[in-house]
Amino acid sequence: MGTWKLPPETVEEMTQRLAREARAALEAVEIPVPEPEGGTADALPDAVETIAAAQGQAAILRALLEGATVAGARAALFVVRDSGYVGWEGRGFEGDPGLAGSIRGKEIAAGEAAMERVVQTGAPVAAGGPGEPPVPSFGQSGTERALLLPVNVRGKIAGIVYADPSGDGPFDAAALRVLVTAASLAVERLAPVAPRAGRPAPKPSPAPQPASPGAATSSGETPTGPASAEVERREPAPAAQEPPPSDDPAVEDARRFARLLVEEICLYNGEGVEIGRTRKDLATRFADEIDRARAMYEQRISAEVRAKGDFFHEALVRVLAGGDPSALGSLAKQPS
Repeated sequence: MGTWKLPPETVEEMTQRLAREARAALEAVEIPVPEPEGGTADALPDAVETIAAAQGQAAILRALLEGATVAGARAALFVVRDSGYVGWEGRGFEGDPGLAGSIRGKEIAAGEAAMERVVQTGAPVAAGGPGEPPVPSFGQSGTERALLLPVNVRGKIAGIVYADPSGDGPFDAAALRVLVTAASLAVERLAPVAPRAGRPAPKPSPAPQPASPGAATSSGETPTGPASAEVERREPAPAAQEPPPSDDPAVEDARRFARLLVEEICLYNGEGVEIGRTRKDLATRFADEIDRARAMYEQRISAEVRAKGDFFHEALVRVLAGGDPSALGSLAKQPS
């Protein structure tokens, strides 16, 4: 007895019809959306968007620290240097009796176990728990557990975020990882070169998920107290105000690029910048960095655009000198 087969055109027609019916059935399915429960899940997307929208490296990293508060953490960013780890800024440490001022300038010595493990592995490290390295100390109090996360920028660990429970809601380690990753990518997108400060990041390798610090801190909220208290941060002089926007996109691009180059100098030399502003020797103190940045600026920005204004010098005054041209020393006057 022979086998009966449908004509090929009939098979094709039936296949198309079934596909149309399946699509229609899927489109008719209503997928229930859970009601929002509040907490990190609601705030995390906004925090990531704020990081992504930030203009400049400093703004990105400040947005990261602000975002950490929605994950139930107080957080501080430490810049990686050969001599150790130097505090840049923090959030959530106000009122901490162990800190006399802001996080800026607070130091963690080179060789500190938890920080070194971050540098060696390039992965987040939990501290303070069983089998974990001790919590790094920079004068903070009320800390039993902490999480350290690397800020990786173009193959280098430019900084390490220290986070511990603030006591204001559950500590969300996963959210912190998302925020730090978003900030790393945002800085990398803007960075004109790989950071000169910092250390090479190891090649990625599978790392165990760090345990979330469970215990809430007994006290604490935001920063108060630099290690070098003699260097006071001054309010920018009126000259530090942003110039009015230009209708020329090329001019705006030049200003933006100059700002990024100079922000990089500030980002990785925070304490030195404060001292240089006070002693009015920024041009001498950071001569090599300024020369490198200027060379990159002139390589990227055409002579035609540079002839419309010295936007690089503008950035030196506004960003590096904090609005005080005299703080530049030998570069106080704009080159003619």
